[in-house]
Amino acid sequence: MKEKLLICDHSELLQCSDEIVTSPVECLDRALAESFDAVVVNFHGVRIGSRYVYLDLCAVLKQHGKCVVAIMQIPHREMLSQLQDSGVDYFLSIKNLDSQKISLEIPPLSRLQKLSAVYADMCPKINYSVDGTIERCSCAGAHDRLILSPYRIMELCATGNHTSCEFFIKEVKEKYGVKKED
Repeated sequence: MKEKLLICDHSELLQCSDEIVTSPVECLDRALAESFDAVVVNFHGVRIGSRYVYLDLCAVLKQHGKCVVAIMQIPHREMLSQLQDSGVDYFLSIKNLDSQKISLEIPPLSRLQKLSAVYADMCPKINYSVDGTIERCSCAGAHDRLILSPYRIMELCATGNHTSCEFFIKEVKEKYGVKKED
């Protein structure tokens, strides 16, 4: 039987057969008034200054015993840490969230990645910075001179494969005093 989901999608980009609301207040009202297997909160495109509202929504939903799933296009360590602090249970990365409508099929909760596992797979060398309304992820292993592209983050930095990255390896070798190979 399909799980009953409530989706909070401020962007109005997501299309699915589940119930969709567009504001955090409406989401909280519906989540507390009705029974849902999980509440899905879309963080893609949320302005930096407004993220706290959605993080607070997740925290309040957890205080009321709700299962919470966060959706983002590209995860970064800082945001995952904040989601973890808010009690989010699962994480779903959605590729290609451009300006067109996205057909969203959320797999059963049992097949979603636990947020803690996604956070554990993230490279610890990712630095996150905000300059006004622009967010940047850079690589501490490259002394923050390498700005990480969304593709690199998704394919390497946000996976367990980050341990094969040349900058991660170099940093580990320096930390543990491994001499350069000739």
